[in-house]
Amino acid sequence: MQFEPRMMDDVSFQSIDDLTPSAPPQDGGLTGNLEVAIGRALRELRRERGETLTSLAEQTGLSNSMISRVEHAQASASLTTLQLLSEALDVPITSFLKYYKERFETQHIKASEMLHPESDGAESSPRFRLSRNAGVTKYGVSIEPSLVTLSKENLRNYATGRDFGMGFIYMLEGGMDYTYGKECFKLDAGDSLIFDADMNHGVGGLRKGVAKFLEIAVFSVKE
Repeated sequence: MQFEPRMMDDVSFQSIDDLTPSAPPQDGGLTGNLEVAIGRALRELRRERGETLTSLAEQTGLSNSMISRVEHAQASASLTTLQLLSEALDVPITSFLKYYKERFETQHIKASEMLHPESDGAESSPRFRLSRNAGVTKYGVSIEPSLVTLSKENLRNYATGRDFGMGFIYMLEGGMDYTYGKECFKLDAGDSLIFDADMNHGVGGLRKGVAKFLEIAVFSVKE
C-alpha cells in the first residue's frame, strides 16, 4: 500500500494544547499569580477567536514559543507584548487581567485565641499577641499588635529598649509613665502615643497600680 504525503497548512496548525480539552478553572479561574492569570486569559481569547499559535505569531511578530510560554506562565509578558496581542485579538489590554485577583489580607482573632509570646505560657508575662502570624503585607510592612496588661508583679517582664519602625500605644485602663529618650509622657485611659521606635523607650512606672493598653509595632521589611 502506498501513502501519498500531505502538506499541512502552517496557518491551521494547532499545538497539542489546542487539541486537548482543558478542565474548567476552579473558583472562576481567579488567581493571585499575575503570570498565570495573563496566560489563562490569553489562551482563552486566542481559542475563542480561532487563532492558532502560528497564526497569532504571524500577526504579532512574536514567536510561537514566546506565546506558548506566556500562556503557560513560563514567561512574563511585557507591556509591548500585551499590546501586540491585544491588537491582534482585537480586545482591550485589560482583558488579560480578567482572571487576576488582587490579594487582600484579613485576620480574625477570637478573644479565646489570643497568643502568649512565650512558648511555656508563663502567666507572669504581660503581653498577649493579637495576631497568629504578623508576617509581611503586600506593601512590605509588618504589623504586630499586642494587648499588654502591666502590674507591679510583671512590670520587669515587659521588654523595653530600642527597636526599629514605628510604635503606637493606646491606653485602655489605668495609667503609666512612658519614657521616650529624655522625655516622659503621662498616659491615662483614652490617651495614645505614636513614636519612632529607633529611640530608647519603655515604661518608666505605673501610676495607678495597673496599666492596660493596646500596643502596635509597625515596621518595613526590606527584601
